[in-house]
Amino acid sequence: MATDSIVGDILLNVLQVAFNKLASSDFLDFFRARRLDETLQKLNVTLLSINAVINDAEKKQISEDVKAWLDAVKDAAYEAEDLLDEIDTELSKYKMEAEFQASTGKVRNIFSTASASSFDKDFESRMKKCLENLENMASEKDRLGLTEGVGAGLRMVVPNIRQSSSFLWKEGEAYNLPKMIRHFSYIRNSAEASKLLKAICEAKRLRTFLPLGRTDQDYFNMPSSVIHDLLSKLRRLRVLSFSDYSNITELPDSIGNLKHLRYLNLSGIGVKRLPDSICLLHNLQTLNLRYCVSLEKLPPDMHKLINLRNLDFSETNVREMPKQLGNLKNLQFLPSFLVGKYNETSIKQLGELNALETLSILELQNVVDPMEALEAKFKNKIHLEKLMLGWSTNDDRSFNEMHVLEKLQPHQNLKELSISNYGGIKFPFWFADNTLSNVVSLELINCKNCFFLPSLGLLPSLKSLSIIRFDTVEAIGPKFFGNSACTTPFVSLEILRFQEMVRWEEWECSDVSDAFPCLQELHIEKCPRLKEHLPAKLLSLRKLVIDECERLVASIPCAPTIQELVLRNCGKLQMEFIPPTLSNLVIMNCPQVESFLKARGVAIKSEAS
Repeated sequence: MATDSIVGDILLNVLQVAFNKLASSDFLDFFRARRLDETLQKLNVTLLSINAVINDAEKKQISEDVKAWLDAVKDAAYEAEDLLDEIDTELSKYKMEAEFQASTGKVRNIFSTASASSFDKDFESRMKKCLENLENMASEKDRLGLTEGVGAGLRMVVPNIRQSSSFLWKEGEAYNLPKMIRHFSYIRNSAEASKLLKAICEAKRLRTFLPLGRTDQDYFNMPSSVIHDLLSKLRRLRVLSFSDYSNITELPDSIGNLKHLRYLNLSGIGVKRLPDSICLLHNLQTLNLRYCVSLEKLPPDMHKLINLRNLDFSETNVREMPKQLGNLKNLQFLPSFLVGKYNETSIKQLGELNALETLSILELQNVVDPMEALEAKFKNKIHLEKLMLGWSTNDDRSFNEMHVLEKLQPHQNLKELSISNYGGIKFPFWFADNTLSNVVSLELINCKNCFFLPSLGLLPSLKSLSIIRFDTVEAIGPKFFGNSACTTPFVSLEILRFQEMVRWEEWECSDVSDAFPCLQELHIEKCPRLKEHLPAKLLSLRKLVIDECERLVASIPCAPTIQELVLRNCGKLQMEFIPPTLSNLVIMNCPQVESFLKARGVAIKSEAS
């Protein structure tokens, strides 16, 4: 059946992970240190023997005996994976200890250290029991008449979907949960769900706890007793979410016992601090703390979460990074890095984080020495595609900020760049070379000391450009377009925004009639001194918004395909034609345009729809 194959593919991934771990050099060393080479070999052979007959078992599962055998295989495979995962966790801990010892000059073999750990007390007995179960199942395949190699490909398939380990509970349903449940979700829109949560705490093999939908705080919260039971009883969890339960103001230390946990979503909960034990989750890959508005500080040992890939504490009250974050070399998503004033929280901590794909750096005014910015090694971050750079204020250190931004030159693979509160009087040289050749989105916000805009017209991939609050810019001229007779300026640009340019008076664009061939949206808003000009023609334009440009003396660009036109408080703006494609027209306090339209019988909306 198709449903059997889908669930089987999930189990195939489990089995493949097990094979990969058993083949790794670290696992081989781990077993050899305990003189368990033979056990490791038997485990490998037994898993392969079982896997070889799975396709045939799927075809014969009409037999109750075969169904039961497949259920047992599924259960044993999960058990084996749990045990191998615990070994992997121990290995990570030993490696981290070894790195620390190396840094202090006290080097010891990590596996000899491991042999003395408390983990070994029950490891051999658990491994022996696991192997016995698998060997018993392998011996049953002949009795069941299962044939090796039947069917295409190497696949591990489980039986009927009604016996699946995944379960989605909906309001009004009974609280009877499948015995072998491992993945659980529910729609949290009713107080009725609290009874269900008590029942799920007894599902000791659960791997996924994932509430769906936002909570209604007037009707449903997560009881503290349930939180305690979940964390103390469900030790095999890989995925855990308490997202948007704002009544949660404290998490118990027992969360540190979830050694298998990969994904932890605490976004929107009401905690002020996290328990230090959260730093014991060495397998954790995602930690989501977004919108935890009461959160004031991160645990000091965050650097021990060496497998962390995604760390999000944006929109919180955290104002200081934990020390030694540079140890988290697997980080890919970091939307908040707060530059500190001391070495262990300085921008240099980013130097070895070369797996980063998304990064937002705030408090850049704390970079006193521009050479520290160079040590962040942005040119080495070949995976970085989205970068936001922010200073808290525009102060009198514009010269220093120019040199800091110069040293933050990113790799050419960058796709999105946003810069806010930059205090320099100009932008660095790398804005004009090929560094930004792959950038598709660029935002420059509140750069109040810059007298001129950088040359951006020759960026070949740029599709969206926002220029906001450049308080000292008075004119935008040929330099902005790139000063090249051989290249069409802004050849790929689709959206252009100018907003809150309080001193901008002139846009010199009459000599670049071929610019903006792909522009679909143009926004010019809150530019009270702008007098002239506008582009003569924008052949791809779909939407034009001009708002609070009272002194603008110009004609609306020729845009034969325009669909939406919004003009507000543009007293001297003129209109010379009515495109047949225009479907949404909003005019407010633009007397010359209004007169032109009324003379031609065009109805005008008084406000935007």
